[in-house]
Amino acid sequence: MSDSKKINPAPDGAETAETVETAQVATSEKTAADSNDSTPEKKNGSRKKRIIIISVIAAVVVIAAIVLIVVLTGNNADAESDEDVEYIDVQTGNYYGGVIEPQQTADVNKDPERTVSDVYVKVGDTVKKGDKLFEYDSNETASKLSKAKIEYESIKNDIAECETRISQLSRQRSEADADQQASYTEQISEQQSSKSQYELNLRIKQVEIDDLQDSLDNSVVTAPISGIIKQINNGSDNTSGAYMTILMNGSYRVKCLVDETNVRSISDGMKVVVHSRVEKDKTWDGTVSKVDSSNPADKSGNNGGMDTGNSDNSATNYYFYVNLDSSDELLLGEHVYVEPVMDEASDISDDAPEQDDAAPVDNAEN
Repeated sequence: MSDSKKINPAPDGAETAETVETAQVATSEKTAADSNDSTPEKKNGSRKKRIIIISVIAAVVVIAAIVLIVVLTGNNADAESDEDVEYIDVQTGNYYGGVIEPQQTADVNKDPERTVSDVYVKVGDTVKKGDKLFEYDSNETASKLSKAKIEYESIKNDIAECETRISQLSRQRSEADADQQASYTEQISEQQSSKSQYELNLRIKQVEIDDLQDSLDNSVVTAPISGIIKQINNGSDNTSGAYMTILMNGSYRVKCLVDETNVRSISDGMKVVVHSRVEKDKTWDGTVSKVDSSNPADKSGNNGGMDTGNSDNSATNYYFYVNLDSSDELLLGEHVYVEPVMDEASDISDDAPEQDDAAPVDNAEN
């Protein structure tokens, strides 16, 4: 009999349960292992998604903040702009735009047929009336004058010859037979015609001599007014336009613009008040010196920043001018507002269109 123990096999039910438990344990361990292996990759993917979402949210917040700032800034700017605008009723206020210009401007022209030998001034120089501006080449003029005088004497000789010939032919005709007198009469008529032409040429030549003599006596061109040299045309083409322009100094006027609906309310001699566009309380007194209603202003829109008091761009505009009682502290080229004194103003025509809306006028120069 053997000493080894016999191991009895487990019942079928117990074996099956143990096998299932063992399989579940193995599967659980495998699942845990697989889970441990894939966890870093899943974590990285989730982290990237979170970063993207956070970045998008941050960008949206930044954009919203910028839009809000722009809107608020724009509203503040509009509010400030409204505070800087004074609304003036153009129907009752009658404010018109104007610009300060010299009381007088003198253009000095150059003879296109003469050569300038010397120029005594430059742009920006201050001159007095009678000061030398430039001088023509007198040698050229003197030469032309001498030639013209010689031609004048030659024409006089031609006239004398015609008179001598007419006298001879007249004597010969008186001594000729009747059938020859007609021929002499024809020759005398030809000489008289030539004499008349020579006499006309002589008068024309005398005018030329007088002009040349005057040019020679006035080779030096002087300033017609006291002022400042604004422009000198040194171009090669001086046949058109002024050679020099002088602005009168020390005295300014206001050049203003008015439209066709209001031009009849402006008249010569009307008293006006000139308002500064920069300093609200600074004013000057003046008088309308001229209303240029016969020459419409440029329709190109280039009105030098002057306001007509009417927003209708299709209306025809006209210039009027104001002489100032004093131009202290005003600058050449400065823009101003002109207000007619209503006691002095002419009544506007009853059929003139009414303007109910107030027009904004900017007090500050842009």
